[in-house]
Amino acid sequence: MATLTLTEAFAEIAAIDRHLARKRHLLHLLAIRPGYLRDPLASAGGLAAVAAQQQAAIEALEERWIVIRRAVRAVAQSVTITLGAETRPMADWLEWRRKVAYEQRKCLRTLREQIDDAWREARAANAAYAEGDGPDHAFGILVNLNEQELARQTELLEEAISGLEGQLSLKSATLTIEIAPLTPSLSEQDALLTEWQARLKAQAAFVVEINRYRYVGEEPVLAISRDRYADDGPFEDLEF
Repeated sequence: MATLTLTEAFAEIAAIDRHLARKRHLLHLLAIRPGYLRDPLASAGGLAAVAAQQQAAIEALEERWIVIRRAVRAVAQSVTITLGAETRPMADWLEWRRKVAYEQRKCLRTLREQIDDAWREARAANAAYAEGDGPDHAFGILVNLNEQELARQTELLEEAISGLEGQLSLKSATLTIEIAPLTPSLSEQDALLTEWQARLKAQAAFVVEINRYRYVGEEPVLAISRDRYADDGPFEDLEF
């Protein structure tokens, strides 16, 4: 088993998310190929075999994502963090930061912007009124919220978020989980994905080139095929 700090676990979760996106994109590229072209991944077992491997790899990575999240959640439930006078499990604070604090911050910012915009419009209208160029009466607004209290809430929220970030960073750097090592590693898998995607994109570009010549009614497509790809080119059984 491999030992990961929570910081490393969170980093691997993010890496798995990125890698899954790449694998799913590759699977789309593998799904279909023109029958007249050679298999660009024949040396790796062929497109069908690679597609099956990628489907299995996606399922394995999805399961690993769940296992890591479960292990992190278990550790986060077992330790507490005190913020001000409030003590909660680390897992609760993570949820608070992810959802509650995010929504509170967005609401407070929206309210502040709404009030500021209303005051700005009122000042502009009153300036126009004073110059005799605008409404025929002074313009006023009533703010139904305590602006000083809103400012205080915003300040306290930002302090709480900042304090929590510091404690979470400390806990994440010291708390650990146990998980089986990933073989092959994501970096090794990434290198292979990059190679395969390059081959597939090269073939896709060739197909676009063929279609371009076909649709404009020009002849050089077959000469291009011979000159550029020779005997080891992408054609399966295409007569020149």
